[in-house]
Amino acid sequence: MEFLLVANGVPMFILCLIVVLVVLIQPTILTITARKRGEKIGLSKKVMNATMKSSAVFAILPSIPVLVSYLVLVPAQGKYFPWMRLSVVGSVTYETTVSTMAANTYGYDNIYNSDFPLDVFFSILLILTIGIIGGNIFNLFFLKSYEKNVKKMMNKNKLFLPVITGALSIAMFSVLATPTLTDLNQPVGIISCLAAGISSIFLEKAGKGRPKLAEYAFSISLLVGMVVSCLVNPFFSKPV
Repeated sequence: MEFLLVANGVPMFILCLIVVLVVLIQPTILTITARKRGEKIGLSKKVMNATMKSSAVFAILPSIPVLVSYLVLVPAQGKYFPWMRLSVVGSVTYETTVSTMAANTYGYDNIYNSDFPLDVFFSILLILTIGIIGGNIFNLFFLKSYEKNVKKMMNKNKLFLPVITGALSIAMFSVLATPTLTDLNQPVGIISCLAAGISSIFLEKAGKGRPKLAEYAFSISLLVGMVVSCLVNPFFSKPV
């Protein structure tokens, strides 16, 4: 596939590397600034080092789904573009959903096992890049005013706000999950989605009184869905 030769080429690696380096520089600067601030307020190096180690350890588990997501996207987008996307603001849900929508627009069934012309491939990458910018631009200009309005609503009616935010969350997940749950031609997706949902409900209940478990319930449920997908896929795969 010619588009994968370009996606895995040196120019693509260099372009993606530049973006990833910018992303890595930011937390490095913040870490140095935080250590200097910690020293000023009297925190010992032992306390700060212990905090950094514990934070690093507890950051490993949420990073596993990101790694798995990267492996899922490599066959469709090459090695470097998913690496760059997931290092910035990408997510496997967004990447696969929007990529598939773009591929469908160009007349392809999915983003896998398709020999895209280079112009179609780069169009998909452009759509992915532009499509996710809207949320960042909104946060840049409207997040402060949004937070102010949310606080005003909480002061007026504390029960009404959870209903609105809950309804929005349900609507968002419904839009993303419905195509998978209703696609009877892809039973693996249905089973995986149900497994992840059931495990999420179980972990939420089990996480009461266990803050760490509750914090990583979403990440663990993603892993459960991926493992179940790997286990059941051979039973539904058509022999070649």
